Amino acid sequence: MNEVPLLQSTNPNQDYLNIDVTSMVMDMIQYPSSSYGFMIKLQNENYFRSMIFASSNHPDCNKHPKLEIKYTMPTGIHEISDNTLFSIAPNPSTGEFMVSWNSSQTHFDQLEIVNYLGQKISSEMITPGNSNSIRIHLNDEAKGIYFVKLSGKNTQSVQKLILD
Repeated sequence: MNEVPLLQSTNPNQDYLNIDVTSMVMDMIQYPSSSYGFMIKLQNENYFRSMIFASSNHPDCNKHPKLEIKYTMPTGIHEISDNTLFSIAPNPSTGEFMVSWNSSQTHFDQLEIVNYLGQKISSEMITPGNSNSIRIHLNDEAKGIYFVKLSGKNTQSVQKLILD
């Protein structure tokens, strides 16, 4: 897990402003079952060493701790790999479509569908040798842009899907 070391204080009333905890928050998102929040402690804890941090009860509201989150919405997702590895038909779709590929050229293990926010909507394991296509039903999903990702041991391909 990540940590953010602070420089040693140079005066008794030092303020620590603009501490970047991005790496710690990313750990919380990636490993939610082992994330319990932030902990502030001295690297070398001795009896007479201390640091004092203001709480939200401090009389000076400028000293209240705050976590400021800055993010940007994705403007698009770059399609990766060679899009000729599989096809989607029909596309645009009303919710039912076929994903097909040439099984003699490419071996896929898994099919995933994610929305434009990157949230997984559907996932299916592909059994080898049975078929080179999968029928997908997304009738209950909202209209919009989705991404179909086929992946195998050494191959990954993504294509855009539009639900009307």
